[in-house]
Amino acid sequence: GESEWNLQKKVQGQNDSPLTSLGRKQAIAAKEKITDKIDIVFSSPSLRAIETANIITSGMNVHVIKADELMEMNSSIWEGRTLDEIESDYPNENKNFWENPDIFTLKNAETFSELQIRAINYILNVLDLYKKKTIVIISHTITIYAILTYFLGHQIKDIWKQPYLKNCSHIIIDETTTGNFKVVFNN
Repeated sequence: GESEWNLQKKVQGQNDSPLTSLGRKQAIAAKEKITDKIDIVFSSPSLRAIETANIITSGMNVHVIKADELMEMNSSIWEGRTLDEIESDYPNENKNFWENPDIFTLKNAETFSELQIRAINYILNVLDLYKKKTIVIISHTITIYAILTYFLGHQIKDIWKQPYLKNCSHIIIDETTTGNFKVVFNN
């Protein structure tokens, strides 16, 4: 859900800020979209993700497992800074972040590929352990883009060519009878 730093147009990365009242409403709306019985929830341990997970699972007998692998991209020195500051102080890196994500680098930050490997390795392990279960994964915008890019079979360079992800987007990925995965819904 929307956080305080979202309103301030600050990069959060692995830092944190609480949900706004709108963010809590978005989590409630996300909960209402889930029509299947949830077997288990995996969430980033970030405060904003856990608060979202707790809202979504309220009134359910569902275990929430915190996983560092689902945290947002480590954005290093950008975290806590506004988008305008980043554009002004890091023009080349900012340009690559948005236009050439496959070559984006920033000192002590993750690359998009490193983020994707971290998240996908974890998710594939979860999917292997919990076959035929309904799993909810609660994460963050860039991490979700990296996950979605993988499941759509796209390359990192095309990560931003997907539909815009709003806070508390609802994406459904099903396992096919052949053991592959297919994105069946992406709002």
